[in-house]
Amino acid sequence: MRPANLLLYFSIIVLLSSCTQRRYIYAAAKNNTPSLQKKGDSRLNASFSFGKARGTGDSSVNYGYDIQGAYALTNHFALMASYYSRRESDVMDEGYRRAVLITSSFVNYRRHLLEAGAGYFDSIDKNAVFNVYAGAAFGKLSLDDVGLMDSIRYARFFNANVRKYFIQPGVSFFNRSQGSFNLNLRLSLLQFNTTSTGYSDRELDYFNLKGTG
Repeated sequence: MRPANLLLYFSIIVLLSSCTQRRYIYAAAKNNTPSLQKKGDSRLNASFSFGKARGTGDSSVNYGYDIQGAYALTNHFALMASYYSRRESDVMDEGYRRAVLITSSFVNYRRHLLEAGAGYFDSIDKNAVFNVYAGAAFGKLSLDDVGLMDSIRYARFFNANVRKYFIQPGVSFFNRSQGSFNLNLRLSLLQFNTTSTGYSDRELDYFNLKGTG
């Protein structure tokens, strides 16, 4: 199968997929996109991100970092690994009412994920390389939820182990003067295993968290 056709099929699958979640138990990490051409090539990248929490105007409550690396073992096979950490907050009030149970809430999220994978790469021409990687990731999610329920103050928590399996096809384009440009897609299968929670069964149902056990 030609690489262009493979990327098209993955694009169609992604466009047909959707997800609805009232509590954001997953936030996508920055893709690890190795740009490798031959044995011995390596890549190391680190990034930091931050932003304002909705409804607070405070950029100190949303921040995180990514560390990524890759190494070509041969002219066609490579290893990749990455780690990401996030601290995020979300505010819901009467002006942004999504819940029937909850009048207002302030939710803090903490996420950590370690990922490893292996892949195959091969030249399409002298300036382009097709690659496909697959792997798994393991991490933890913690959620603290405080607010008002029928004008009564409440506090909830949710903790879960996270597993992720992925496949990532892509194409890297190389230019001696301008470096490289990467085009890739990623399909992921996520699994959450609840370790502890303060939500009731009714609340778990409403927030679509019950199926994570």
